Amino acid sequence: MDRTSEAQFERKAEKMLAGHRQAPNGRNVFAFKMRYLDDKTYKEKFDDTFPGAPGSKEWFDRKFGGNN
Repeated sequence: MDRTSEAQFERKAEKMLAGHRQAPNGRNVFAFKMRYLDDKTYKEKFDDTFPGAPGSKEWFDRKFGGNN
């Protein structure tokens, strides 16, 4: 990539990302996304979307005998 095409790419990238907020230092990627969801709603939706994922109720029941 020569200097001209690199400069064009950088201008396009800066223009595209200008509207995105950066997460403050020490914050994770959910800093602006999960603000109004309570923990229970998030877990229920996650378990519905990924029923057999590690940490889900189905996974715990399979691994530890279903008493959870």
